[in-house]
Amino acid sequence: ILSGLTYDSVYIPIWNTMVRFGYFIFHTYLLSRLLETIKIVQDSAFHDPLTKVANWRYFEASSSSLIKSAIRENRKLSMAYIDVDNFKEINDEYGHGTGDEVLICLATIFKEEIRPQDLVARLGGDEFSIILYNTNVEITTEIMHRIISHVKVEMTNRNWNITLSVGVVVFSLFTSSLGPMLKTVDDLMYEVKKNGKNNIIIEEQ
Repeated sequence: ILSGLTYDSVYIPIWNTMVRFGYFIFHTYLLSRLLETIKIVQDSAFHDPLTKVANWRYFEASSSSLIKSAIRENRKLSMAYIDVDNFKEINDEYGHGTGDEVLICLATIFKEEIRPQDLVARLGGDEFSIILYNTNVEITTEIMHRIISHVKVEMTNRNWNITLSVGVVVFSLFTSSLGPMLKTVDDLMYEVKKNGKNNIIIEEQ
């Protein structure tokens, strides 16, 4: 109308505008739903559905990226392997629903106590791993003991006989793949298990 075009009926430009606007709204709606679906699929692919922390697939990819960054920037990186003590007994005594609550509670504590640049993942069952980026022995010790203290308070309040067996290594030299590093901290965790559980070993490479 503003361009000076003439129409057989005044309703034609109004109809054209309504149709185009309707198409725009519908198209925008479809795109927003598509983006929501993509996000849901990505979350389910890379996050543990129960605890909402990273799953093994995401942990493997992200840890490799963090290792490359540590090498490039000459940073230290700490890796922790965490096993939940007495988890089977909780499942047997209270049921798997309570066991799920334990895992969710622990994952929440881990996320609350680490820094934005760090990563926590559920590797499977009752085993977790935490990667602390750009760290040292002092920072690692502070964060890990803070986690253990927080867990102790929360488990006591809920009357759950749950403790943690933890192996941690502060790495300054890195292997080309995640496997050997993870095995090192896993071995430390099993050393804690063999010596009575409910403890932490932190070693510097």
